[in-house]
Amino acid sequence: MYYGKLLKKTRIEANLTQEEMAEHLFCNRSVVSKLESDNISLSTSRALTWFDIVGRKDIIFAIFNGIESDVIYNTMFNKDYITSVNESGLFRKINEECFTVEELESYVYAKSEEMKQWKNNLIKYVTASSK
Repeated sequence: MYYGKLLKKTRIEANLTQEEMAEHLFCNRSVVSKLESDNISLSTSRALTWFDIVGRKDIIFAIFNGIESDVIYNTMFNKDYITSVNESGLFRKINEECFTVEELESYVYAKSEEMKQWKNNLIKYVTASSK
């Protein structure tokens, strides 16, 4: 899968430069540039860190549940989607206080009924939006 434009969009929305993102990721700017242009692969640990930094844990959840990056890009930035995520209460409001990686992992791997329902709602929303 290719995540470059998704990475770039979330970094820009978080008002971070490539240099600032590189500092957060403990790498140099060229690595960030290569990730955003799909010249190197995005590892799971780097994905967790990236989307935690930009405050978009919902995107990690979508990726881990098999939703294609183009579908994420085309649906998860629209106002109705963001409103529904914020209203769900399962994730803190986008672009506010960030989860730690440990908190995020516990959410992603949890088998609670709330997560199952959120996943079903997300899939239904993405499916309806892509028609």
